Amino acid sequence: MDFRTEWLTINGRRMRLLAADGGPRAVLCWPGTGEPAEEFLGLMERGHNTGYTVAAIDPPGHGLSQPWPDSWDWRAAGLIIQEALAHLGHPAILAGHSLGGTTVLMAAPKPHGVLGMLVLDGGLPMAEPYATPEAVEEALKGWFQDNEFPDWNTFLFHVRAELRHWNSTVEAGLRAMMVEENAVIKPRADLGTIAAMLWNLSQYQLEQVPASDLPTLMVLSEEKISAEDRSILKQRLPKLEVEELTAAGHELPWEAPDTVLQALEKLAARINWT
Repeated sequence: MDFRTEWLTINGRRMRLLAADGGPRAVLCWPGTGEPAEEFLGLMERGHNTGYTVAAIDPPGHGLSQPWPDSWDWRAAGLIIQEALAHLGHPAILAGHSLGGTTVLMAAPKPHGVLGMLVLDGGLPMAEPYATPEAVEEALKGWFQDNEFPDWNTFLFHVRAELRHWNSTVEAGLRAMMVEENAVIKPRADLGTIAAMLWNLSQYQLEQVPASDLPTLMVLSEEKISAEDRSILKQRLPKLEVEELTAAGHELPWEAPDTVLQALEKLAARINWT
């Protein structure tokens, strides 16, 4: 299967879009924190075989996309999604993992051509939100330091031990998440951009979710939703369905690509594609 890389200039910054053509039904994906577009390689492979064109964004400061030039907020994410959809030229389901799932919910108003939303282990407020922007940066500095490795084998051994699913596609995606600099393997991401995104997320409340009648499916593995939170979301998203999994970890696109495809198919069955 062939993947194609497209480049978009948005707000003066070069953004990367990775896509696999498979049919007229399109899916546009936003990865989780620190993850590149390759997080969705497994879905791209499966979507290609089942009639979907699956595209994924390198968010600003992630993968090969440049950092965002201004302060980050949900409107900035909406602009990127709108431009990416226009570039694809197909009506699409928006899919997002973790922070990407919240981004999908909050990117309003929904651009013309969005047919539904698939939220993968995201969309809920942080259990322990950061107190200040400086606290986010301090936490991230530690995370970046903890994710530096002396060589590729050490890195792959470390992450393989944490994932329930492994194949060459997962390895390729994880390699794309890292970069070798000065004989050190480290995350291919911009600390300042991610800090701004996580601070934005730390302020997020369910009552802020823009009202939408789009068919929406929220798939939760490690995160659980209370009856109160479900009720708030249903008021905002009357066509919301929630599934809670017990046989998958947080890294759904890596660990359970077949489950992600099944969720996509379930959501797609609720959509009029004509």
